Formats: sequence, C-alpha cells, structure tokens
Amino acid sequence: MNCPECSETLTGTNCKCGWTQQRKNGPPKIEPALAQALNWAMRRHRLPSYIPQEPGEVVRWWVGIQEPADERFDKPQQLPLVGKDKQVRWYSPYIERLVRNLLHFMQLGEKDQRYIIAAKQDRIHWRGESMKDFYTVVKEVECQRKIGHEAYREEAQLKRRQLLSESN
Repeated sequence: MNCPECSETLTGTNCKCGWTQQRKNGPPKIEPALAQALNWAMRRHRLPSYIPQEPGEVVRWWVGIQEPADERFDKPQQLPLVGKDKQVRWYSPYIERLVRNLLHFMQLGEKDQRYIIAAKQDRIHWRGESMKDFYTVVKEVECQRKIGHEAYREEAQLKRRQLLSESN
C-alpha cells in the first residue's frame, strides 16, 4: 500500500513523511502529534530543567500552557489531496499551532522561555509570535488591565486618529 500523502510505499501503518493510519480513520490526536514533534526537537535541543522531563508529561504540560482551541477556527477539517481522486487528509489548525509553537519554544533561550511561562501564569498566552511582539502584547495587556477595557479602547482610538491626522 502507498502513502496517500507522498505516495511512498508504507511499512506498517506509518510513513516517513509523518502520515499514520489514524489520519485515515478520523481527525489526528493531539498527544501523538506533539510527541512526534517533541521527539524531533529533543534530538536537536535539550529539555530545559524547569519543565517536565518525561515526554508524556511535557506534552500534557505544553497543552496546558497554550491557549485552548477555539471551536470557530481550530476545528479539524478534511482536505482533498491534490491529484488524488476522492482522497482526503485531516488538517487540524490547533494541533499545527501547538506543534509549531513547541518547536519555536524549544529554540528560544532560557530568559524568553521563562517569560512565556510567567506570562501564562498571568493568563497571557504566547501564540508563537516573535519575542519582541510578545513583550509588546504583555505590556499592552497589562496596560488594558490597569486602566480598564473601555478606557484602553478609547485611548487606542485616539492614538489611531492622531496617527492618521499626522500622515495626511
């Protein structure tokens, strides 16, 4: 049997491209996808001492530290395979985000990793953006919390109007 994603000959139920038999039967599961990404990342980077050290625990910890799935945008979908008549593959934006963010997190330095973990304690989720942008997000969220949502919104509208008037 050939892999429906890359057409390579399958050995068992897995393929070198990452496709597994489970995708054929239903949406991908979070834990196997993250475990696969974590195994890949651990070959290149050591796990920081301040996070769980057991791969299964790391996966559960990572799901807990990330923003929960949003049903409107993160629902798994079946996508048709290009050039494959009536064949589909599963795509899960939420799992893709978790995997992408985990791989990005593993490449960051200790200071940035600890900052992401501390921000989560303050209910601010890192979505994989650059650390420069994330520092700005944290600053703006803290400002919004300090002065209140409505005052923050009015202040932002005033700043936008000023910027528009300066550009004309």
